[in-house]
Formats: sequence, C-alpha cells, structure tokens
Amino acid sequence: RLHLSARLNGVANKPAFAPGSFQAVLRSAWQWFARFAENRMATAGLLFVLFIILIAIFAPQIALYDPDDVNIKNRLAPLSAAHPFGTDAFGRDLFSRVIYGARISVIAGVGSVGISLFVGVFLGAVAAYAGRLADNVIMRVMDAIMAFPGILFAIALMSVLGASLTNVCIALAIRFTPHFARITRGAVLKEREKEY
Repeated sequence: RLHLSARLNGVANKPAFAPGSFQAVLRSAWQWFARFAENRMATAGLLFVLFIILIAIFAPQIALYDPDDVNIKNRLAPLSAAHPFGTDAFGRDLFSRVIYGARISVIAGVGSVGISLFVGVFLGAVAAYAGRLADNVIMRVMDAIMAFPGILFAIALMSVLGASLTNVCIALAIRFTPHFARITRGAVLKEREKEY
C-alpha cells in the first residue's frame, strides 16, 4: 500500500513537461517575461532601448537630410518644420545628425559590452579554475586596469590606438572587462567548491 501511494504521489508531482524540452524552455521564458513585465521601470527601460535600436536601424529612412551636408547660408537656423532641431554652425541639420548618432552609439555600446563580456567571462573562468598562478596574474592585471580612472584610461588607449569607431569599442571593452572577470571568477569559485 505504501509503495502504491508513493508511486501515485510521484505521478501527481511529475512536471507537465520534461526538463530541457522545448515546451519547458518556452514556459520558463514566458514566466521570466511575466516577472520582468511586472517591473514598470525595467519595462520602460527596455522599450526605450528598443526604440533607440529601431531609430539606428532605420536612420536613412527617418533622417530628413544627409547629416554631413554643409549649407553655410542656413547656419544656426532656429527650430522649424524643415529643421526640427535647427542647424549647427555649418548649416548641417541637427535632427539628422542625432538620428545617425544613435547608430554610432548603438554600435559602440553593443560592441564594447560584447567584447568585454566575452573576454571578461573567459578570463574570470580561467582565473578561478586554473589555480594560483593564473589567478594571481589575471586578477592583478584586472586590478591594475581598474586602478586607473575610466575616462583617462579610455583617452590614453585612444591616443595609442588612434581615432576610429573600432578603437573606441576596444578601449571601452578593455575598461569594462575587469568587472565581468571579477563577477565570473566569484561565481566559478563558488561552484568549484560544491561536491558535483
């Protein structure tokens, strides 16, 4: 009787979907999205980021003029229907320049964070898993990078690498890599102490 009761309880408590199945992944993703949507500030931030990304993607269709077109006759024009943000000292349309600037900002942000995430997670995992020598070398280099003020460090790297969007991404990535490395190292050290 006890054996039958235990078997029935096991069937009753069995999850609707097998762990790791496509349905279980979808259900887990939906639950995460529902919890995320409850936080209004997080939802507003996500919508704003998506809005900026859409502007960056469709910049040629949204911009009224070429952002580099110079028109000295129209310099420092006030806000108008033709120039919603006015023009600068060279007569360039500021609205178009802001729209195209969103594209550069998205590329620099995503590129720098993507590089620093990849490199930082790799170095943090190696430092925690490999042992003392690798841990000491990698983490002291990360500490040295963090010791410099962020803006000054990025400016110094840019002066060495040269001015380009790719070098901006590399400079920012180097600056943010220690944060990801330290977080990953702590997580890997915690997991390494467990029995499995």
